[in-house]
Amino acid sequence: GQKGQVYEGGMRVPYIFKWQNRIAANSVDANRIISVDLYPTLLTLAGIDSPKNYPIDGYDLSSLLLGRTRKLPIRSIFCYFPKYARYSDKTQRWGDSWRNVIYHGDYKLIDYPEYNDTELFDLSSDPREMKDLAKSLPEKRKELNRLLDDWLKTIEAPELTPNQNFSL
Repeated sequence: GQKGQVYEGGMRVPYIFKWQNRIAANSVDANRIISVDLYPTLLTLAGIDSPKNYPIDGYDLSSLLLGRTRKLPIRSIFCYFPKYARYSDKTQRWGDSWRNVIYHGDYKLIDYPEYNDTELFDLSSDPREMKDLAKSLPEKRKELNRLLDDWLKTIEAPELTPNQNFSL
């Protein structure tokens, strides 16, 4: 995948953190994080309490950055792309369509709602996303689809409206 795609080449972008005498120099960490994790992390590092009536979407990474823990808990990370854009070179079928992504543990599900289709990958054994497991692991696919659908309802995502100008 490339930048702008929902495959790892477009999704997995490194973060660089530097804090002299606090964050270990030249350390590398493979935990998956997302930009919403920065807010609770920076609040903690600055010694500021989270607002009481404001839900925090991200995860506080301060213990990871400061070396107090090495592994984040398993959690779902969601990516919502409600627009038509050219993201995939894999097949023209997906040339202009919505897609949503959920990461959960080592698994990644890409949902193509217009086509009622999904791709499922085990990133621990297939980091290049070459083997789609959606058909061979139907229960895992259903589990991740359910988590994704529940999250879309929680954020009150609009219903998919087909692009009438789109053609295959």
